[in-house]
Amino acid sequence: MQRPNGSVNRPAVCGGSRPWKGWSHGNNHTSSKRYPPEVRERAVALVFSAIESTGERHGQVMRIARQLDIGPETLRQWVRQAEIDGAAILA
Repeated sequence: MQRPNGSVNRPAVCGGSRPWKGWSHGNNHTSSKRYPPEVRERAVALVFSAIESTGERHGQVMRIARQLDIGPETLRQWVRQAEIDGAAILA
């Protein structure tokens, strides 16, 4: 593709394209966010408590994750691991 100034944009050629400015290669990405163990324990306890009190599992992780500003998939994994760990203790 030719630009108005006569230069050509070739992504495979050095300088042909620039990375998206919003892209971060550092630890600023939300998936690399670390939570203290106390937050993890409290969040998992809240999920178990909500499931027990409502008798319904559907939507509890998402609701609590939103309230605590934690990624829903992160909280879901914590709950899953706590269930596995609890089953291992009971066995």
